[in-house]
Amino acid sequence: MSSVYKLKTEYGKITINADTVNNIVFRQLVDIEKIYILNSNKKNVSSFPKKGKINTDGIIQTTKEDEGFIVDIKVAFKFGISINEKANEILDKVSVALEKSLGVKANKITVNVVAVVAKKIAQRNIVIQKRYDA
Repeated sequence: MSSVYKLKTEYGKITINADTVNNIVFRQLVDIEKIYILNSNKKNVSSFPKKGKINTDGIIQTTKEDEGFIVDIKVAFKFGISINEKANEILDKVSVALEKSLGVKANKITVNVVAVVAKKIAQRNIVIQKRYDA
């Protein structure tokens, strides 16, 4: 059972569950090229599914902090891209989506690059984090 968040936003008081917040974040990742999900066996990667049921377990975790969210995202990047540029693209898209969808700002978003994908998967743990002032 997912957590339920009670928020006071510019739209008034809202109640939302963590799965819904995770889905908002997930939908921002679907259209970003050259990022992947590292499967639970950590030997295979897959693209973000555009349709169907979403299981964000192990990929996205959100927690409420004050009147905003802390978001942790785990992804794999394709070899040869700028990790900094791609991570910043994710950070910006997620931040804007939360604010537009819920009227709530992100307090902190963390992108964990858990692998780099070339012909073989190279396990990595690169963390890019951005704090947002309330």
